Amino acid sequence: MTDRTKESLFEAGEEATGEIIGLLKQIKDLLLSIAASSGGGGAHAGEQPAERYQDEAGTWLWKLPTDKKASKCKYCKAEIFWVKSKKGKNIPVNDGGICHYDTCENKLDSRPKTVKEEFVSGEVPF
Repeated sequence: MTDRTKESLFEAGEEATGEIIGLLKQIKDLLLSIAASSGGGGAHAGEQPAERYQDEAGTWLWKLPTDKKASKCKYCKAEIFWVKSKKGKNIPVNDGGICHYDTCENKLDSRPKTVKEEFVSGEVPF
């Protein structure tokens, strides 16, 4: 192989490497834009964040989209709706727009107690 052949192969390799790097950058940008717009995967992928507002009493509420289907809370069987926060988290919301984490009657009763909770409730942890 002559020096000229080696040089032309080297130049072709540099050109191909530059094209590959350009394609990889495009793929990275595309993946980042998909992740930013969808907030993750799952059943609510690509969903726009729900709006929040304060009522007259100062309580923060979630605005429910009209096309939402109701689910059931696994702890208290109440009807809930799932909305997406600005950070991409799925939030259970009651029909009135209040976060269901704040209103679920049975959530604390259904989870395992920690030693600290048992001690505070008057039970001796040993």
